[in-house]
Amino acid sequence: DLQMPVMDGFEFLKRLEIAHPDYGKKSKVIMVSSTLHIVDLARVNAHPDVVELISKPLDHEYLKKLLVEKGLVKKK
Repeated sequence: DLQMPVMDGFEFLKRLEIAHPDYGKKSKVIMVSSTLHIVDLARVNAHPDVVELISKPLDHEYLKKLLVEKGLVKKK
């Protein structure tokens, strides 16, 4: 989640990068947020490991479609 009380999504990614420098080679990130601000969208677009920012509530079918479109899972 992009907005969390103790650590936001971008802070989490910074810490993940420090702990596991190669995570981006194996993983991609889809962030979620209850509000979509233009500043957040710009930060997402600038981050090489974040493939999308989507708004909550999550729609299961949309998420499945997004994963296929981004090449993160194969279509069944």
